[in-house]
Amino acid sequence: MEVQIGKLGKFFLFVGLVLMLLFFATGQEQTPPIILFFGGLAFAALGFILVRRDWKPPPPSSRFRTLRKMQDKSKTKGDKK
Repeated sequence: MEVQIGKLGKFFLFVGLVLMLLFFATGQEQTPPIILFFGGLAFAALGFILVRRDWKPPPPSSRFRTLRKMQDKSKTKGDKK
């Protein structure tokens, strides 16, 4: 079973956000558990790095391909003059 880095990054990001949410939810106490905040921050940062590392740009859209062809033709036509 192959582990995809982007999915693992999303999991770490989610865990980090949940830990930070728990920290802020327990903020009413006299001494909230600070390990939740720093642990959540570390997990969120690691998750963000892994997601960005595996991120690929979307494929070019085929929308407006007729307009693009017309623009390309007009540019090449203008260059020949």
